[in-house]
Amino acid sequence: MVTRVLLTKYLTCILATITLTSAETFITKNTTWSNDITLSESVIIQKNITLTIKEGINIFIEYVDLNNDDNGDIEFDVWGSINIQGSHENMVSIKPIKNTIDKNYWSGVTIHESNTPSSIEFLEISNAQTGLHIRSGFKARGLLIENCGSTGIKIESVSNDSIDLKHIEISNSDGAGFFIERGNVFIDWAHVHHCQGVGIVNNNLGVVYILNSKIIKNKDNGIANYGNMTSYKLTVKENRHGMVISSAITVVTKGSISDNRSNGLLIGGSSNVNLESSTIKNNQGYGLELTDWEQED
Repeated sequence: MVTRVLLTKYLTCILATITLTSAETFITKNTTWSNDITLSESVIIQKNITLTIKEGINIFIEYVDLNNDDNGDIEFDVWGSINIQGSHENMVSIKPIKNTIDKNYWSGVTIHESNTPSSIEFLEISNAQTGLHIRSGFKARGLLIENCGSTGIKIESVSNDSIDLKHIEISNSDGAGFFIERGNVFIDWAHVHHCQGVGIVNNNLGVVYILNSKIIKNKDNGIANYGNMTSYKLTVKENRHGMVISSAITVVTKGSISDNRSNGLLIGGSSNVNLESSTIKNNQGYGLELTDWEQED
């Protein structure tokens, strides 16, 4: 009898664990959210399905740590598409249900490769490990991403899709503001500031066009470019190095690189750099330093 009771308790514990670790909401048909919502489990949008979120909606995240690793596990997993219809006056927000200093309170939003591109208008994301992880074609305007435990926006396009980002602000990430692993990325009117890592990292498979943007007051370098980057009216100031370029192609037109704590520009080996109508001044190291250093070193 005692053995049977213990076995029953043991099976109950196993079932409870399975229930907790598989806590997910599947969106299996086209769905619209028009009211505030509180999530205590992850949301998975299945292939060929669209989740639409109307303007002004607040999505509150509860803290759920299934893996006991001190990182919140709730996430948006988008295999179909997400269509966020915020406005300048009524932004959509995804944030913790309570005030917190935890920058890993939840996992974030991942846009997987899909035949149906996602679109976001005026969205605020806070306290996610990675705010947005983009792996597919994507358009967004009016993004405010703050207090991330790792990266504000990570771009890792599976098929080198076109990713169009306008009016973006990223602040207070513990890692990089932008981390571009792969993709054709167009950034217009971005403000990346007060991140603990590099403001923008463009890895060797990234092709980036960045216009009218400010990369300011990041603890590490302002921009690290190892791929292909073209910029116009770019302000880079009060970072460690302003720009670090290695094994890369870089065009800077009408740029302002100033007041950085070390060099304005540090250019490593195998790089092709074109500076036009740009100002480099008041940096505490060299304005421009050329080295044989390459990314692989």
